[in-house]
Amino acid sequence: MNSADRPQADQPTHALLVALLRLAPRTVAELAVVAGLTPNAIRSQLAALGRDGLVRRQGVRHREAAGKPPALYAVTEYAQTQFSRAYMPALTAVAETLADRLSPDELRLFFGAAGARLAAQVDRSARGDAAAVAKSLLESLGGAATVHSGHGRAVVQGVACPLAATVRICPESCELVRSLLAHATGVPVATRCDHDGTPTCRFEVG
Repeated sequence: MNSADRPQADQPTHALLVALLRLAPRTVAELAVVAGLTPNAIRSQLAALGRDGLVRRQGVRHREAAGKPPALYAVTEYAQTQFSRAYMPALTAVAETLADRLSPDELRLFFGAAGARLAAQVDRSARGDAAAVAKSLLESLGGAATVHSGHGRAVVQGVACPLAATVRICPESCELVRSLLAHATGVPVATRCDHDGTPTCRFEVG
């Protein structure tokens, strides 16, 4: 590894290990040398990263010496996506392109279908009432949300919209989140979001 490509050893250990494994799969011994830790300490760190879905075993390091070849560790696809900054600009560009070609009603249908498709990937084992599940889903998208009552219905209020950059350009894209919440909870969800200035989420659930 070139010195210019080498992650800094004074990073927090988890961050250092992930940075190293993004460059190439490595063994416990190889990671221990760079991190300045014992192999047992590295194994403990890797186990924690594995529980978080960031690191996995990927084959072994073949060598000529006798003995069991050491396991290789690599980052997961999920970990790689956490470093990408392309998703929001790409979604915004797609929304802008669609807005040039479709009517507002057609846009809402399109984003509603996308939300339904996203809901199909949601773990349905989540516990709690519909509003609590909707709150959890909104937070999983990067929002911070609270639940309160309004007009006799539960209201999930987001501090900020997780799709704010896209919603500013294409307000109809908010339908993606509404559809996701409705399909995932199985109850009607109405949008009362603010799309002006800094977009904020507000969904009436049930």
